[in-house]
Amino acid sequence: MKIQAELSFYPLCTQEISLYVKTFCDELEKRGLTLNIGTMSTVIAGESTDIMNAVSEVIEKVGKDKKFVLSCKISNSCSEI
Repeated sequence: MKIQAELSFYPLCTQEISLYVKTFCDELEKRGLTLNIGTMSTVIAGESTDIMNAVSEVIEKVGKDKKFVLSCKISNSCSEI
């Protein structure tokens, strides 16, 4: 199923917020996803399994080094960026 996901990644307990947000986005791109990066969120579109697997892998990787909050909205009615 095609979906669109809007992700907002908030690193906690750091002054280097933009560094961790960039790392999060870079890791998603390494997994072949196309990102539309905004000021407060990032939108990705594609197959639900690809997006869910990539997000799961990235939060496992990033979460080893940093506490964070990830807000995610998913829609199957607007599946293109």
